[in-house]
Amino acid sequence: MKLLVLLLLFFSISAANALPYRVSVYKPSTAYYEFPESYRQQLLSTSNFGPSGIVKDVQFSSVNYVNSITADMLANTDVLMLGFVWGSGWTITASQALLVKNFVSQGGSLILAGDCDNTYANLVAQYYGVEFYNGWANNGSGSYTISNRSIAPELTNGPFGTISSVSWSSNATTRIIQTGTSTMIDSYGMLSVIAPTTTSGAVVFYADGEMALGSQAGSGDYEKLKLNIFSYAAHSSHVSVPEPATFLSLILAGMAAIFLKKQ
Repeated sequence: MKLLVLLLLFFSISAANALPYRVSVYKPSTAYYEFPESYRQQLLSTSNFGPSGIVKDVQFSSVNYVNSITADMLANTDVLMLGFVWGSGWTITASQALLVKNFVSQGGSLILAGDCDNTYANLVAQYYGVEFYNGWANNGSGSYTISNRSIAPELTNGPFGTISSVSWSSNATTRIIQTGTSTMIDSYGMLSVIAPTTTSGAVVFYADGEMALGSQAGSGDYEKLKLNIFSYAAHSSHVSVPEPATFLSLILAGMAAIFLKKQ
């Protein structure tokens, strides 16, 4: 009997060692660019996230496109990817921007990416005193290096590798010109972070939406950075609760531990 309980305890803990996180990717039906399927599959890959992956305590149970920002959608989201990339069809209202702010205050993590037109990105960023430059920040190729590794170590020295420099092949379509309550972590103004608190989630400001979405190829440590961002966002979220199976495993583990203590 004792051996059976020990085995139950082992398998219950093994089944519960990765919390499920839900990602919502904002993409209106009229938007020009989209979060690519290849990037989505990287997040869903058990080789990257999950008990047998690189990040064992995070598993993305869903990575879904959403075409509207609503309270109901955000209530079922742990990490929100809000990227206003170059092209037409993007929009967000002031009331929706407030919903996003409240989502972060209540424990959700936000990845906010700007581009050459930041009218809508700045509607959300303004709540944090952050401003994206409206226009082309740099014409031609360029790069930036990491200058602050203390505010969000999981971004810069994360599970998918250490980020030294990130470069782009054509244009930097924007940059962060006001950091507000966030902390800049690079030498150019492409990445800024608000760390999570005990109640609120993290906010990652990314100044080139195409790069953040993966629709434009990057070089250097760019691929590592993409996955580090989502690992950091998940770990910074306070929204996720165990799925029923995971919750049951935790209960069984607790019951097994009580039984062993009484022996």
